Amino acid sequence: VYEWVSRNVRRRADGSLYIRVPGVAVSDDTGILIDVNRVRVTVDPNGDIRVVVAGPAGALSGTDFAAVEDIGMRWGPPQGVTAAWVNAPDQLQLFTVVAFVASDSKLSDGEIVEPIKAAIKGYLVGHPIGGYRKIAAGQGYLYRELLRGVAARAVKSVYACELPSPAGDILVANDAVVVESAINVTVQRIDQ
Repeated sequence: VYEWVSRNVRRRADGSLYIRVPGVAVSDDTGILIDVNRVRVTVDPNGDIRVVVAGPAGALSGTDFAAVEDIGMRWGPPQGVTAAWVNAPDQLQLFTVVAFVASDSKLSDGEIVEPIKAAIKGYLVGHPIGGYRKIAAGQGYLYRELLRGVAARAVKSVYACELPSPAGDILVANDAVVVESAINVTVQRIDQ
């Protein structure tokens, strides 16, 4: 319920908030959906619930987060249950990619660079809060090899990619989302 509520908050032009519930008529259904695309719900040993939310660009704006938290507190926790909504902080990361293509490739550098940047940005939009874990309760990461594959698959004529930055897997803070501070792509044309 916490995830569903967090992903379905709408704001009308007058600032009022509501949730569109399937099968329930709403007199004024003109609200705009607050874009929450990542939610992580955890329960601690005391039964307290923590709901961490993020949007495609990372942390929600202050007003969007306040709206999600407000509706979440009204709809989510039953009596006697403590719940807290947390706005996932951005964890800024510089990405540097070297893309290797054959020297006879007909593509311009821009036709290689821009799709690689877009692919990395597109991947980060859905990367989970706190990263991927290899052990259930372990530390989360953004895995470097995964990013390398995302970059290499972005353009068919790229046959290999290197990632000088990050130098290794990125340790992702527990409630954070990775957001690019910059993506620098260099094209290396190699005679084959």
